[in-house]
Amino acid sequence: MASSASLPAKGSSRLLNPMLLLRLKEETREEQKRLERDLGLDRPDLRLVSYIPILERLYGFYLPWEVQIEEALKPRLGGFALARRKSYKLEADLRYVGLDPESVRFCAKLPEYKNVPEALGGMWVAEDAVLRGQIISRHLERTLDFAGGAGYSFFTSYGPDAGRMWQGFQQALLENTPPGSESAVIESARQTLRAMHQWLCRPK
Repeated sequence: MASSASLPAKGSSRLLNPMLLLRLKEETREEQKRLERDLGLDRPDLRLVSYIPILERLYGFYLPWEVQIEEALKPRLGGFALARRKSYKLEADLRYVGLDPESVRFCAKLPEYKNVPEALGGMWVAEDAVLRGQIISRHLERTLDFAGGAGYSFFTSYGPDAGRMWQGFQQALLENTPPGSESAVIESARQTLRAMHQWLCRPK
């Protein structure tokens, strides 16, 4: 496994392997489907009483996870994850539905990232979810009568800039994945999805 210290110079053309993006999508498909199915955010009968615990668990995962991601990216991409934080949106959503974020229990079993490529593999999960969040946000407007992002701002992350942010993330991922580390990046994404499922979909 290449360490972050041995990464080639950022922007090097030999790093840009777009097949990694296709492999990430294909090789995480089963974990993605399982998480979406068991989380149940797209249920036509979704009600607020079921939605609030999902918000709690998302916040309980994202807040410590984002801290971990930022720490793992420091050696090469210090500050990159800061602009992509989403836990503060979950905090606002919790307050909107009448819950104190300080009462939320945090996930203690987070995935581990040994270097920058692995951290970006984990981060790919959250950035990819932003695109699906646009669909979920419209569903929440229909089922829970939400509007204007209040109570569901997490699912509208980046707003009209979602496409630009996604493109920027993909570029950073490709530029910081050395040849030979692609499989480790994919495995990191899979481990992140499994950790999310274990925390978000645990029995009540």
